[in-house]
Amino acid sequence: MSSIEMALRQGCIEDRERRGGRSNTAVRRAVKGLLAFAILVAIALGLPRIAQAQATCAAPGPNCCRALDTCHVSTTGTDGAQGTSANPWRTLQYAVDAIEPGDTILVKAGTYAGFRIRSSGASTGRKTIMAECPAIEPDCAGQVSQITSAGPLARHDSFVEVERNVADDPANVIIQYWTLDGFRVSGSLRYGIDLRYTKSIFLFNSVIWRSALAGIFVAHGDDALVENNESHHNGEHGIYVSDSSHLPVIRLNHLHHNDDSGVHMNGGFTFGPRGRDHPQPAD
Repeated sequence: MSSIEMALRQGCIEDRERRGGRSNTAVRRAVKGLLAFAILVAIALGLPRIAQAQATCAAPGPNCCRALDTCHVSTTGTDGAQGTSANPWRTLQYAVDAIEPGDTILVKAGTYAGFRIRSSGASTGRKTIMAECPAIEPDCAGQVSQITSAGPLARHDSFVEVERNVADDPANVIIQYWTLDGFRVSGSLRYGIDLRYTKSIFLFNSVIWRSALAGIFVAHGDDALVENNESHHNGEHGIYVSDSSHLPVIRLNHLHHNDDSGVHMNGGFTFGPRGRDHPQPAD
Protein backbone atom coordinates (compact mmCIF):
# COMPACT_ATOMS: atom_id res chain seq x y z
CA MET A 1 0.00 0.00 0.00
CA SER A 2 1.42 3.38 -1.03
CA SER A 3 2.05 6.15 1.43
CA ILE A 4 -0.78 8.14 -0.17
CA GLU A 5 -3.26 5.25 0.26
CA MET A 6 -2.15 4.81 3.86
CA ALA A 7 -2.66 8.50 4.55
CA LEU A 8 -6.11 8.44 2.97
CA ARG A 9 -7.10 5.32 4.98
CA GLN A 10 -5.84 6.87 8.22
CA GLY A 11 -7.80 10.02 7.44
CA CYS A 12 -11.00 8.01 6.92
CA ILE A 13 -10.52 6.20 10.21
CA GLU A 14 -9.93 9.48 12.07
CA ASP A 15 -12.97 11.02 10.40
CA ARG A 16 -15.20 8.10 11.46
CA GLU A 17 -13.86 8.36 14.97
CA ARG A 18 -14.54 12.09 15.06
CA ARG A 19 -18.06 11.55 13.75
CA GLY A 20 -18.62 8.76 16.23
CA GLY A 21 -17.37 10.97 19.01
CA ARG A 22 -19.73 13.75 17.99
CA SER A 23 -22.56 11.24 17.76
CA ASN A 24 -21.82 9.91 21.25
CA THR A 25 -21.55 13.45 22.59
CA ALA A 26 -24.89 14.31 21.05
CA VAL A 27 -26.46 11.26 22.63
CA ARG A 28 -25.01 12.14 25.98
CA ARG A 29 -26.29 15.69 25.67
CA ALA A 30 -29.74 14.45 24.71
CA VAL A 31 -29.85 12.10 27.71
CA LYS A 32 -28.76 14.88 30.04
CA GLY A 33 -31.42 17.12 28.58
CA LEU A 34 -34.12 14.50 29.12
CA LEU A 35 -32.97 13.92 32.70
CA ALA A 36 -33.01 17.65 33.43
CA PHE A 37 -36.51 17.88 31.94
CA ALA A 38 -37.71 14.94 34.06
CA ILE A 39 -36.30 16.54 37.21
CA LEU A 40 -38.04 19.82 36.40
CA VAL A 41 -41.35 18.00 35.85
CA ALA A 42 -40.98 16.12 39.16
CA ILE A 43 -40.24 19.35 40.99
CA ALA A 44 -43.20 21.06 39.35
CA LEU A 45 -45.52 18.22 40.31
CA GLY A 46 -44.26 18.25 43.87
CA LEU A 47 -44.54 21.98 44.37
CA PRO A 48 -48.34 22.08 44.78
CA ARG A 49 -48.19 19.54 47.64
CA ILE A 50 -45.28 21.35 49.29
CA ALA A 51 -47.00 24.69 48.89
CA GLN A 52 -50.26 23.24 50.22
CA ALA A 53 -48.53 21.80 53.27
CA GLN A 54 -46.72 25.07 53.93
CA ALA A 55 -49.89 27.08 53.46
CA THR A 56 -51.82 24.76 55.75
CA CYS A 57 -49.08 24.86 58.37
CA ALA A 58 -49.13 28.65 58.30
CA ALA A 59 -52.59 28.55 59.90
CA PRO A 60 -53.76 26.82 63.09
CA GLY A 61 -55.70 23.59 62.91
CA PRO A 62 -55.15 19.85 62.62
CA ASN A 63 -55.07 19.79 58.80
CA CYS A 64 -51.43 20.80 58.92
CA CYS A 65 -49.98 17.48 60.05
CA ARG A 66 -52.46 15.50 57.95
CA ALA A 67 -51.10 17.24 54.86
CA LEU A 68 -47.70 15.88 55.87
CA ASP A 69 -49.09 12.37 56.70
CA THR A 70 -47.54 12.35 60.20
CA CYS A 71 -49.15 13.90 63.29
CA HIS A 72 -47.54 14.28 66.70
CA VAL A 73 -48.78 13.96 70.29
CA SER A 74 -46.94 15.20 73.36
CA THR A 75 -47.74 15.75 77.04
CA THR A 76 -46.93 19.42 76.38
CA GLY A 77 -49.22 19.68 73.35
CA THR A 78 -52.67 21.18 72.77
CA ASP A 79 -55.62 19.49 71.08
CA GLY A 80 -56.68 21.57 68.10
CA ALA A 81 -53.12 22.69 67.38
CA GLN A 82 -51.36 21.96 64.09
CA GLY A 83 -50.28 18.49 65.20
CA THR A 84 -46.72 19.02 64.00
CA SER A 85 -43.63 18.12 65.99
CA ALA A 86 -43.29 21.78 67.00
CA ASN A 87 -47.02 22.17 67.78
CA PRO A 88 -48.28 18.71 68.80
CA TRP A 89 -51.64 17.56 70.04
CA ARG A 90 -52.16 16.63 73.70
CA THR A 91 -54.40 13.54 73.90
CA LEU A 92 -54.41 10.19 72.16
CA GLN A 93 -58.20 10.27 71.84
CA TYR A 94 -58.11 13.51 69.90
CA ALA A 95 -55.41 12.10 67.64
CA VAL A 96 -57.14 8.83 66.72
CA ASP A 97 -60.35 10.73 65.96
CA ALA A 98 -58.58 13.30 63.78
CA ILE A 99 -56.46 11.35 61.32
CA GLU A 100 -57.39 9.92 57.93
CA PRO A 101 -56.39 6.64 56.22
CA GLY A 102 -52.69 6.62 55.42
CA ASP A 103 -51.80 8.91 58.35
CA THR A 104 -49.46 8.09 61.23
CA ILE A 105 -49.61 9.40 64.81
CA LEU A 106 -46.19 9.62 66.45
CA VAL A 107 -46.43 9.78 70.26
CA LYS A 108 -43.60 11.33 72.23
CA ALA A 109 -42.45 9.86 75.55
CA GLY A 110 -44.67 10.53 78.54
CA THR A 111 -47.73 9.30 80.43
CA TYR A 112 -51.13 9.40 78.75
CA ALA A 113 -54.77 8.43 79.20
CA GLY A 114 -55.91 5.70 76.84
CA PHE A 115 -58.13 5.91 73.78
CA ARG A 116 -60.96 4.22 71.92
CA ILE A 117 -60.70 3.75 68.15
CA ARG A 118 -64.08 4.17 66.48
CA SER A 119 -63.27 4.62 62.77
CA SER A 120 -61.44 2.54 60.20
CA GLY A 121 -58.38 2.90 58.05
CA ALA A 122 -58.35 1.48 54.53
CA SER A 123 -56.76 -1.44 52.75
CA THR A 124 -54.88 1.10 50.64
CA GLY A 125 -53.81 3.19 53.64
CA ARG A 126 -53.72 1.95 57.19
CA LYS A 127 -54.08 4.27 60.15
CA THR A 128 -51.15 4.00 62.55
CA ILE A 129 -50.52 5.14 66.11
CA MET A 130 -47.01 4.47 67.35
CA ALA A 131 -44.72 5.42 70.19
CA GLU A 132 -41.64 7.40 69.27
CA CYS A 133 -39.52 4.85 71.16
CA PRO A 134 -41.00 1.28 71.26
CA ALA A 135 -41.63 0.01 74.81
CA ILE A 136 -40.28 -3.43 73.91
CA GLU A 137 -36.80 -2.01 73.23
CA PRO A 138 -34.44 -2.04 76.24
CA ASP A 139 -32.82 1.18 75.01
CA CYS A 140 -36.17 2.95 75.43
CA ALA A 141 -36.25 2.57 79.22
CA GLY A 142 -37.23 5.93 80.63
CA GLN A 143 -38.34 7.19 77.22
CA VAL A 144 -41.53 5.18 76.70
CA SER A 145 -45.02 6.35 75.82
CA GLN A 146 -47.08 4.77 78.59
CA ILE A 147 -50.82 4.51 79.10
CA THR A 148 -51.86 4.33 82.75
CA SER A 149 -55.58 5.19 82.71
CA ALA A 150 -58.69 4.62 80.60
CA GLY A 151 -59.56 7.09 77.89
CA PRO A 152 -62.53 9.46 78.05
CA LEU A 153 -64.65 7.27 75.73
CA ALA A 154 -63.82 3.86 77.23
CA ARG A 155 -66.81 1.50 77.37
CA HIS A 156 -65.20 -1.51 79.05
CA ASP A 157 -62.66 0.03 81.47
CA SER A 158 -59.89 -1.17 79.17
CA PHE A 159 -57.11 1.31 78.51
CA VAL A 160 -56.94 0.82 74.72
CA GLU A 161 -60.21 -0.12 73.02
CA VAL A 162 -60.79 -0.82 69.33
CA GLU A 163 -64.44 -1.61 68.73
CA ARG A 164 -67.38 -0.80 66.51
CA ASN A 165 -70.19 1.21 68.03
CA VAL A 166 -73.41 0.46 66.19
CA ALA A 167 -75.39 2.76 68.50
CA ASP A 168 -73.31 5.74 67.38
CA ASP A 169 -72.89 4.71 63.74
CA PRO A 170 -75.09 1.88 62.36
CA ALA A 171 -72.99 1.72 59.19
CA ASN A 172 -69.79 1.15 61.14
CA VAL A 173 -69.92 -2.66 61.16
CA ILE A 174 -66.30 -3.38 62.13
CA ILE A 175 -63.11 -1.42 62.72
CA GLN A 176 -60.44 -2.22 60.14
CA TYR A 177 -56.84 -1.50 59.13
CA TRP A 178 -55.12 0.00 62.15
CA THR A 179 -51.58 -0.52 63.44
CA LEU A 180 -50.77 0.02 67.14
CA ASP A 181 -47.07 0.05 67.86
CA GLY A 182 -44.78 0.43 70.82
CA PHE A 183 -46.85 1.40 73.88
CA ARG A 184 -46.46 0.47 77.53
CA VAL A 185 -49.88 -0.21 79.06
CA SER A 186 -50.04 -0.80 82.80
CA GLY A 187 -52.68 -1.27 85.48
CA SER A 188 -55.79 -1.58 83.32
CA LEU A 189 -59.04 -2.13 85.19
CA ARG A 190 -60.02 -4.81 82.67
CA TYR A 191 -57.96 -5.58 79.54
CA GLY A 192 -54.81 -3.70 78.65
CA ILE A 193 -55.55 -3.72 74.91
CA ASP A 194 -59.10 -4.66 73.96
CA LEU A 195 -59.99 -5.48 70.31
CA ARG A 196 -63.62 -6.35 69.47
CA TYR A 197 -65.35 -6.73 66.11
CA THR A 198 -62.28 -5.85 64.10
CA LYS A 199 -60.43 -6.83 60.96
CA SER A 200 -56.72 -6.49 60.16
CA ILE A 201 -55.66 -4.84 63.42
CA PHE A 202 -51.89 -5.14 64.00
CA LEU A 203 -50.27 -4.85 67.43
CA PHE A 204 -46.48 -4.62 67.65
CA ASN A 205 -43.65 -3.92 70.11
CA SER A 206 -45.80 -3.14 73.15
CA VAL A 207 -45.52 -4.08 76.83
CA ILE A 208 -48.76 -4.80 78.71
CA TRP A 209 -48.73 -5.65 82.39
CA ARG A 210 -50.79 -5.72 85.60
CA SER A 211 -54.17 -5.72 83.83
CA ALA A 212 -57.06 -6.97 85.94
CA LEU A 213 -57.85 -9.59 83.27
CA ALA A 214 -55.91 -10.41 80.08
CA GLY A 215 -53.14 -8.19 78.86
CA ILE A 216 -54.30 -8.43 75.22
CA PHE A 217 -57.88 -9.39 74.36
CA VAL A 218 -59.17 -10.16 70.83
CA ALA A 219 -62.86 -10.99 70.29
CA HIS A 220 -64.47 -11.42 66.87
CA GLY A 221 -61.19 -10.23 65.40
CA ASP A 222 -60.53 -11.30 61.83
CA ASP A 223 -56.95 -11.30 60.50
CA ALA A 224 -55.46 -9.88 63.70
CA LEU A 225 -51.66 -9.82 63.97
CA VAL A 226 -50.14 -9.72 67.47
CA GLU A 227 -46.36 -9.80 67.18
CA ASN A 228 -43.27 -9.01 69.26
CA ASN A 229 -45.09 -7.87 72.40
CA GLU A 230 -44.52 -8.61 76.07
CA SER A 231 -47.52 -9.34 78.30
CA HIS A 232 -46.86 -10.22 81.92
CA HIS A 233 -48.21 -10.17 85.49
CA ASN A 234 -51.81 -9.92 84.31
CA GLY A 235 -54.76 -11.25 86.30
CA GLU A 236 -55.82 -13.67 83.58
CA HIS A 237 -54.03 -14.60 80.32
CA GLY A 238 -51.16 -12.91 78.58
CA ILE A 239 -53.13 -13.01 75.31
CA TYR A 240 -56.77 -14.10 75.10
CA VAL A 241 -58.27 -14.73 71.62
CA SER A 242 -61.97 -15.59 71.77
CA ASP A 243 -65.41 -15.60 70.18
CA SER A 244 -64.94 -16.92 66.66
CA SER A 245 -61.95 -14.78 65.77
CA HIS A 246 -60.94 -15.80 62.25
CA LEU A 247 -57.33 -16.41 61.16
CA PRO A 248 -55.46 -14.55 63.91
CA VAL A 249 -51.66 -14.65 63.89
CA ILE A 250 -50.00 -14.66 67.34
CA ARG A 251 -46.22 -14.92 67.16
CA LEU A 252 -42.91 -13.93 68.74
CA ASN A 253 -44.47 -12.60 71.95
CA HIS A 254 -42.89 -12.86 75.41
CA LEU A 255 -45.61 -13.99 77.84
CA HIS A 256 -44.76 -14.68 81.45
CA HIS A 257 -45.94 -14.47 85.09
CA ASN A 258 -49.62 -14.30 84.15
CA ASP A 259 -52.21 -15.80 86.52
CA ASP A 260 -53.57 -18.13 83.83
CA SER A 261 -52.39 -19.09 80.32
CA GLY A 262 -49.76 -17.39 78.27
CA VAL A 263 -52.01 -17.65 75.19
CA HIS A 264 -55.62 -18.81 75.48
CA MET A 265 -57.52 -19.57 72.26
CA ASN A 266 -61.27 -19.88 72.79
CA GLY A 267 -63.54 -20.65 69.86
CA GLY A 268 -66.58 -19.15 71.57
CA PHE A 269 -69.15 -21.91 70.95
CA THR A 270 -71.86 -20.07 72.88
CA PHE A 271 -71.79 -17.31 70.31
CA GLY A 272 -72.92 -19.73 67.63
CA PRO A 273 -71.25 -20.64 64.34
CA ARG A 274 -70.04 -17.98 61.95
CA GLY A 275 -72.87 -16.97 59.67
CA ARG A 276 -75.51 -16.81 62.40
CA ASP A 277 -74.38 -14.60 65.27
CA HIS A 278 -71.17 -13.41 63.63
CA PRO A 279 -71.70 -13.13 59.86
CA GLN A 280 -68.76 -12.49 57.64
CA PRO A 281 -68.51 -8.69 57.39
CA ALA A 282 -68.40 -7.13 53.95
CA ASP A 283 -65.18 -5.40 52.98
